[in-house]
Amino acid sequence: MGDQLMHEPAVLFGTEIGDAAETLDERIRQAGLRVDIVRSGPEVIEKALFHRYDAIVVDSSVNMLEPTHVRDLLKANPRTQSLPILLIDLQGLVDDRDAGIFIQNPLSDLRWLDPIRRATDASLEDGSIHADLSEIQLPDLIQMLIQNGRTGVIEVDANGRFGRIEVGPDTFGRITQDESTGGLKALARILAWERGRIRFQPDPTVDNEMQGSALSILLDGVRLCDEAADLRSEIPPGSRLVYKPRQDGNVPQDSLLEEILLLVDFYGAVDDILERLEQPDADILRSIIRLRDEDWVEIRLPGRGSNGVGGNWSDIAVDSRVAEATNPVVWMIGRDADYSRVLWADARMQQRLLARKSLRNNGRFGGNGWLVNVGESVFVWLRWIQPDKRIVPFLTRPEVNVQGAVVVMSERDEGYVEDMIDMAYEFADRAVPSAWLPLDHTTGVEDPAAWIEAAGEEFPGILLTPGDDSVTGFWQALSLVLEGQTGRPEDT
Repeated sequence: MGDQLMHEPAVLFGTEIGDAAETLDERIRQAGLRVDIVRSGPEVIEKALFHRYDAIVVDSSVNMLEPTHVRDLLKANPRTQSLPILLIDLQGLVDDRDAGIFIQNPLSDLRWLDPIRRATDASLEDGSIHADLSEIQLPDLIQMLIQNGRTGVIEVDANGRFGRIEVGPDTFGRITQDESTGGLKALARILAWERGRIRFQPDPTVDNEMQGSALSILLDGVRLCDEAADLRSEIPPGSRLVYKPRQDGNVPQDSLLEEILLLVDFYGAVDDILERLEQPDADILRSIIRLRDEDWVEIRLPGRGSNGVGGNWSDIAVDSRVAEATNPVVWMIGRDADYSRVLWADARMQQRLLARKSLRNNGRFGGNGWLVNVGESVFVWLRWIQPDKRIVPFLTRPEVNVQGAVVVMSERDEGYVEDMIDMAYEFADRAVPSAWLPLDHTTGVEDPAAWIEAAGEEFPGILLTPGDDSVTGFWQALSLVLEGQTGRPEDT
């Protein structure tokens, strides 16, 4: 196992591919470092936030975002702020005003690599461990650390989900999952992850916080993880609870059962209830089954039309290309940050949401967005972005399984209609259906057709009619793109 867990120091290199970049890539590799190359600023940010690197090098040639902006965003994020982030100018693109910010002539003098070497040498010498979840089971790694008396912090990066486990001298310190869930509940969830990266960093200052020995807590976490997986066969993700009125006036004689019943009135979605209770998922799911057996609630499974995930809202009839896709993405394009908050408050959205991961869900690069159950066990990522036709190649690159775009037009987009139209054409060229959603006069747009005519353009996609209910308009637009419909304004 020792060979599998050897850390290969890694550098993320943002640059346009060319002879100079290839030469520098070779020089960095000769220094014993693995190099991942990406071409754009947004790709640098996304890779840095969702993968582990020892250092980041950004060349002046990266496109879509200024290198200084990339550096500032990464330095502002807790996950990357401690990394060495170096700006270089391989091809002399930087003017004299900014020359002091960038390392000039990086090929002629490689001393600028010293901070990277120091960072990677430190990780090799201090006993840190890096591995893939496909190489070793997380419970085995934790047990090995406990038995060897090693204290420190385990960080798990499972494709956008993050876990942190502090292993203390006698028991565990803090355990967190996605910074919101802690303790034994978080441990059981993290142990269920099967794909991703593990990093152990020794830290003798970790304090004991949990009661009981580390080994007994680990065994409890494994047991709860396995039990939750078994219970999910009866209550799969996307299930909802419906309260069944009783005439006898009795209440459950159990505090957890009472808490669940109180939450049913406000949420209904099992996944939301799991997030709002501190008990481990297995205990909550077991209590839900007990409530069902005692005739307090009905469990409505996903994918059952009007009686399923969406309650009174039927599921979306998705095109076969979406149903068969892995992690399909629908881009939400527009500048109105308030509209995402309107959608967030919608009862249909709350019932269908399974995950909410982003930097802030406000159009910044790097976030996964919202994972939404659209029915029949089909899950779609909604990801938010501001209009800019230059980023369409990034949005539609092969590893992003884009299946549609919803263009949300508000008063904040009046000066960007041509950009939106250009984006719609770019999507159409890639066979990605798009729907245009003008918000009603209360949120901005009264006559979007006049905007488009003023821009002197026709456009691919379907233009919806503004209505008093902009949220219902969103569900209509989402349905159109997932059903694969295309057309011209006169089609609707």
